[in-house]
Amino acid sequence: MDCYVIEATPKRVFLPQKKLWIDKETFRLVRLVSTTQAWFGSGTIEIKDIEYNTDISDSEFEFVPPEGVKVFENDLSKPPKLK
Repeated sequence: MDCYVIEATPKRVFLPQKKLWIDKETFRLVRLVSTTQAWFGSGTIEIKDIEYNTDISDSEFEFVPPEGVKVFENDLSKPPKLK
């Protein structure tokens, strides 16, 4: 697989450095390596056997909150108000 490889290095040392592999044909992320200098080290995410457009019913993505839960609606087009 032919990929673009992107390396992102943050200006702040405590943030993780990222290296991403993007498929040149589909532009989909196929691998991600995250490395940090923190105590927990580094990790790699590799995406394998992914299937797209698999006819999942829209009902699988509907959220019904449990009874008695108060739901707050947010307008995500505006920044949140700070109290």
